Amino acid sequence: MQLQNINNNVTNQETEAFKVELRLVEKKIRYKFPNLQFSRDDMLMVHYYEKKFGADILSNELSLFPRGGKNVIHVTIYLQRRIARKALGNYSLNFIFVIKEKDGHFVQREFLSSDDNVIGCTAVLEYYDNQKNHYLMNNYVLLKEYRSLKEGSIWNSKPIVMLKKVAEASVLRMVVPEMQNMYIKEEFDKDSDNTSTEIVKIEEIELNQKVSMTDEEYKTIIGLQKRLDYQIIRSKEDIEDWLTNKQLEASKYIIYLNKKKEGKEYGVRHW
Repeated sequence: MQLQNINNNVTNQETEAFKVELRLVEKKIRYKFPNLQFSRDDMLMVHYYEKKFGADILSNELSLFPRGGKNVIHVTIYLQRRIARKALGNYSLNFIFVIKEKDGHFVQREFLSSDDNVIGCTAVLEYYDNQKNHYLMNNYVLLKEYRSLKEGSIWNSKPIVMLKKVAEASVLRMVVPEMQNMYIKEEFDKDSDNTSTEIVKIEEIELNQKVSMTDEEYKTIIGLQKRLDYQIIRSKEDIEDWLTNKQLEASKYIIYLNKKKEGKEYGVRHW
């Protein structure tokens, strides 16, 4: 009888703690999306993502959007990469572009010139499992499936950046089971839903506030990353995308890296 009472108390405590967490999720959703109608199922879905993947609905990593009569979660490519690194360990990713030449022939290249007519992109993922087995996975994405008719869409201004993100997300979904129903918002940015006009406009404003850095700032960031023993040194384009996602100026990120080098906490985490 005493053991049963203990089990009941534990269950009641867990249930009460879960209710508190769910109420907090509800408050955060209402704060971030004041005009969004959402259900308990939506709250449970957000709670799962926050607990399972360490994300936060108040950050840019998670977003709720109405589509097809229900709400769906969009994530950022940076959250997907974090999950993939936990699941796969170190992996490499390469992109091969399909280009239509002026004579009508199609060729494949890893590097592009400014006048290339890009048709699609293949993301090639390479990794080893715990038994040192070698795997190569690839997935092809066709650009015309994502071209947008919306004026000012980032798919029109930066199609190659967006195409690479979608190709990467799709191949990661093929490999990591936890990502099978996890889509990034870039895969839907070409669309708009009449019920979510205000939210879509907010997202477009955020995406259009592109953060850029000078060559000198990029060299400084790379130098600091090397001194901090960062394993993956990213391109200028990737760092600018990350800064844009965080709405963080390059100068402030340099300050953070310097603080980290000195062993001080400074509020922004590296991706």
